[in-house]
Amino acid sequence: METTSLTAIIDLHIPYDKSTTMKKRKSPCIDVCEFTGPSGWCLGCGRTREECVRWKKMKPYEAKIIEKDLSRRMVKMIPTPPKPE
Repeated sequence: METTSLTAIIDLHIPYDKSTTMKKRKSPCIDVCEFTGPSGWCLGCGRTREECVRWKKMKPYEAKIIEKDLSRRMVKMIPTPPKPE
């Protein structure tokens, strides 16, 4: 039976591999950043100021919920043309 000394185990060096870490979540920001209108949503990405500030620190499930809602928000911000008389 072969035994391994404790120092041999400690001496093992496993290099840090960035590919095994979590990927950074991409921001939906397109550098327009204009928060106008009654909703307070950004005209560029659809997020609120608070959501933009908290984005990097949000839990993944929080950001996913917002990401799913952004397209709906953007559509709601499209002005509807007046109906012809």
